[in-house]
Amino acid sequence: MCIFDGDYLSDEQIWSRIEKLEKEEEKVRRKLAQPEVSTEPSKLENLSKKLDLLEEISKLARRLRNCLEDLVVAEELEDGNGGEEAERLVQDYRKKRDELSEALFQLLLKNGYLPEEGEDELDIKILQFIQKVGPEYPWGLAKNQNLDIKEARERLEILLEKGFLERVEGTMLESYHRQEGWDKHMNHTYYRLSRKGEHYLRDLRRNS
Repeated sequence: MCIFDGDYLSDEQIWSRIEKLEKEEEKVRRKLAQPEVSTEPSKLENLSKKLDLLEEISKLARRLRNCLEDLVVAEELEDGNGGEEAERLVQDYRKKRDELSEALFQLLLKNGYLPEEGEDELDIKILQFIQKVGPEYPWGLAKNQNLDIKEARERLEILLEKGFLERVEGTMLESYHRQEGWDKHMNHTYYRLSRKGEHYLRDLRRNS
């Protein structure tokens, strides 16, 4: 059974993100302890806010881990014919597990630590751009949307993994013409909207 309600990331991947954030918390704490930080108000404020968030994530993660351990013990009691009390304990811990995992998942999602699990305004803008102009490759997207090439490539790959886009080789775009003077690069891999991507944008328009 999955602990987190992820559509694209597994529990193992999400826990891995959490563990990295827990390590980052300690790094931020050490930075805040440096004397020179106190002389830079803006840096001090940013680090303090980040530490508050990381501490909140770590606290929820600890509570969830403890709950999972308690649930295992309760389930063993239930399997050993622990009776109604053991059954009630299992139900209570499962409910607590679900509440904690949902709270932690939403906190990570809200603060941008699970970009694969949600689409932000830039993702939607990229999909709408590709729908309007047709297949695009990372460099072209970066240029048109004023993005760093690395971010453009990562965004396209994530949208591809979600099924909103599909790859198409430049050699397969012989009959495609975006506009007069447009230079098609045969050796590039392009990304075009998939059927799922079309439906996603159509649903967004309907909901808005």
